[in-house]
Amino acid sequence: PADQARIFGVFQRLHAANEYEGSGVGLATCRRIVGIHGGNIGVTSSFGHGSTFWFTLMAEDALPHNAARQ
Repeated sequence: PADQARIFGVFQRLHAANEYEGSGVGLATCRRIVGIHGGNIGVTSSFGHGSTFWFTLMAEDALPHNAARQ
């Protein structure tokens, strides 16, 4: 839980490179895409039980006029 905010940063990893594959950019990319669309992204986790990643997006009619066309 203490590292939940950190995992959405570019090149941030919680494990050594030899433990799990990945470059540390996937969740940062997701955070950027969700943010562009006016949403939020987060994670809930419990040690030994795994993690659940979630996101919300604004409805198109709630976005500023030019944002809906990007």
